[in-house]
Amino acid sequence: MKTKAIILTAVLTLCLIPYTAIPSFAQDTTSSASKQPLNYYKIEVGMGILNCPVLPPRLKDKLMGLKGIKDYNVDMKNPSILFNIPEGVITKEQIVTMAMGCGFPAQTVNVLVDSKPFENQPK
Repeated sequence: MKTKAIILTAVLTLCLIPYTAIPSFAQDTTSSASKQPLNYYKIEVGMGILNCPVLPPRLKDKLMGLKGIKDYNVDMKNPSILFNIPEGVITKEQIVTMAMGCGFPAQTVNVLVDSKPFENQPK
């Protein structure tokens, strides 16, 4: 009987140890993404397209689903969409295809990519 009480006490003690006291060995994925070089994108679109209530939100939803996208910004003065994303996540051609899939007319979409920010783009 005494052995059962000792075992029960040991089990309860182990169950009550706070999980925060146990070291975590999870992989930190944010640090590796921040070390990758960024590509800065500028999607130039035709006049008036950014005022459309359907097309820009569709594209934004698709872009925001990409891993590592940051600093999404719409420049109404120079009709364009600006963002940065770690290198190798998406290509210029894939962005054009994505924009056209959202309904943007092909002749109005011009995608520029650079290793440094464009004018009016957060750094």
